[in-house]
Amino acid sequence: MIGGRARMDLTLYKTLLKVAKWQNYTKAGESLGYAQSSVTSQIHKLEMEYGIEIFERVGKKMSQTPAGDILLRYASKLVKLVEESKITVAGQTTGSFIIGTHETTMCS
Repeated sequence: MIGGRARMDLTLYKTLLKVAKWQNYTKAGESLGYAQSSVTSQIHKLEMEYGIEIFERVGKKMSQTPAGDILLRYASKLVKLVEESKITVAGQTTGSFIIGTHETTMCS
């Protein structure tokens, strides 16, 4: 916990994006390797954190609420930025190092 609040869990945002893609908790769970109940729990955590309803059901259809649409845009940016940062940081090879040896080794 940081400052009395839970720290951001990127997994929740990845799950949110899958649910939005599939418009179905079960299919999102299958694509992520999670049980449907785990997906439901993760979405509920986000709804509690933001104090909003993210998805609504109309009959058998599921769609994002207006607040859910906004959160989805941020979730997409967050996930992309984290993935980009991992690639960029892992690709850093700047710096220097010194190789030392004895003169006699160099002359052999």
